[in-house]
Amino acid sequence: MLSDAEILAELEETGQPGLTVGVTDRDATISIGTYGLAEVASGRPVDEETLFEIGSIGKVFTAILVLQLAAEGALDLDAPVTGYLPWFEVPQPDGAEPIAIAHLLSHTSGLVAGIDGTPEATFQVWSLRDLPARSLPGARFHYSNVGYKALGLVLEAVSGGTYPELLRTRILEPLGMTATEPAITNEIRGRLAVGYDYLHDDVAAVPGEAEIVPATWLETATADGSVASNARDMCAFARMLLRGGEPLLSADAFARMSAEHAQVTDTAAYGYGLLIRKLEGRRIIGHGGGMVGYLAGLQVDVDAGLGAIVLQNGYGAGPMRLARMAIGLRGETPGSEPPPDPEPARWSPIAGAYRSHIPWTTNFDVLDRGGTPWLVFSSAPDGFDDEAPLVREGDVYRVGEDPGNPESLRFDTEVDGRMLRAWLSGWPYFRVS
Repeated sequence: MLSDAEILAELEETGQPGLTVGVTDRDATISIGTYGLAEVASGRPVDEETLFEIGSIGKVFTAILVLQLAAEGALDLDAPVTGYLPWFEVPQPDGAEPIAIAHLLSHTSGLVAGIDGTPEATFQVWSLRDLPARSLPGARFHYSNVGYKALGLVLEAVSGGTYPELLRTRILEPLGMTATEPAITNEIRGRLAVGYDYLHDDVAAVPGEAEIVPATWLETATADGSVASNARDMCAFARMLLRGGEPLLSADAFARMSAEHAQVTDTAAYGYGLLIRKLEGRRIIGHGGGMVGYLAGLQVDVDAGLGAIVLQNGYGAGPMRLARMAIGLRGETPGSEPPPDPEPARWSPIAGAYRSHIPWTTNFDVLDRGGTPWLVFSSAPDGFDDEAPLVREGDVYRVGEDPGNPESLRFDTEVDGRMLRAWLSGWPYFRVS
């Protein structure tokens, strides 16, 4: 298990403002720990009532809602999305079958990840008509937040209710998650820990050394992640997973949800809203979550009957690793090799630094390395690597060597031999240097 001393050492080493850890078995919560500060300026500590934004752990909630409505006959997992959203349109490779609900659930639709360029879902999903898929549905895994936003719109279309209403009545109330909020709104802001980001967002931060500041505040109610919760309530959610979906899903529905529908890495696969890992001979299900100023990790070992949740209001600590440690997995998931030191940037019309006011992904660089342009992030958003070559295809650059990768970059507005605007998978950024 994860000790208080280990957690406090983690906070000290990483400069993480605060976090909370909950551990449960199938029957009851075993422990809840609260550490550090919910608000640095006032010295307000994290307590058991403090809410944290849980980010993409909300995708598990969305998948459950979809499976519930499918069991009731309100929708068909194998039906095209256009059957529920007639205006849904995505350019696809020749001969491709229509994108189905199941493809959205498993991130195998071929859609872009989504840059969260707007605060709502409908326009982001509508804009997919300008962002071609480069692979056949079901052929490959590519994480897509905008795909889950589309699922939220499908849920609203078939139910007649709003996504937050569905979350509250179909998941939160049946599980007794009375403190949890199904949407991030100004009304609940006082109950939340303050989210923290790094002051210098254009360099790779060194946790524990980089200065932190309060993160940009956002309201959101979209189905890719819009829930605020605490460790006590999330332990109730973990118990539902430990019980095979009971009381929210049938055994058959939960089996389909937790099956491996797409391979992510050699040791990880994706189900419907669940990431499935094989670690130390154990099968772990759960999901991570990231919001502007928050990170979260949910890890459940169904065979051992243990689940853990870690919620934090900054980026310093690693919540998925801590959650695994809390249920007895001491080994670390192997990380990728650090990228090579960048070569000096040469002049080219597209090389430069670009920024936007989109708080999820504020900036990136384009470097010319020996005549090949590279896209470089200080911290990559979903769907991207920290560094990737740009491959020219007509007027657009594909991100990365993989021809099935839907992410792209294009440039326009040339002044004095330099491009002033870059469109990152459909959303505008502007040259700052």
